[in-house]
Amino acid sequence: MGRKARKGESSDKLVGQHVALPVAVRLASVVLSEEARHPSASTLNVVGNALTRLVPVYLQRRGSARPRALSEGELEGSEVMHSATVLLLKDGRSLSSVSIRRRDLKRGIALLKTVGIAELGKARPRKPESPAAELVAKVDEIEKLIRPPLLPSQMDRVSVLAVGIARSAPDGSTAHLAMRLLSALHDARKAGDMADTQPIEAIVTRLREALGR
Repeated sequence: MGRKARKGESSDKLVGQHVALPVAVRLASVVLSEEARHPSASTLNVVGNALTRLVPVYLQRRGSARPRALSEGELEGSEVMHSATVLLLKDGRSLSSVSIRRRDLKRGIALLKTVGIAELGKARPRKPESPAAELVAKVDEIEKLIRPPLLPSQMDRVSVLAVGIARSAPDGSTAHLAMRLLSALHDARKAGDMADTQPIEAIVTRLREALGR
């Protein structure tokens, strides 16, 4: 039988691995923003929006010890507001009890540090915007590489292509899709031989749609 939770100990250890959204955003701002010591409300909102579009976000429900992951449908069109203390969903719900897992926060910060956040004026220097055909060619190559079995060398190459797309994307939504692809690749690496390529394939499909091809 499993060990019973001690008095005062959460029955779900994952709860202790979560960071409240306002705290997570401030931690990320230290690394990603030039206003590290005293980030403005707008900076916190920008960093918060970048994080919530890249990593899983959880809602702490009343009466439940286990936070619930918000679905992609719920997060689509959402906006971080009020110094990253509120997540406003497109259906009008205003959520304040929102969190990010520590490991996802660390990964999100690393990805955003690599690609940059254009809204902060701190994106990595870009080449002149890649022609659509060049970006589509990158997606074509990615589609060939993600066919099972997904080998480490293939994932390495896909990561390079995804970073290139993120840095040269024609708009923010395409850049965020490329960063989500990087995040999905990270999950696939952790899963090893048991990696499910469907999430990766779904993001690549959306990338192609975003590029209009």
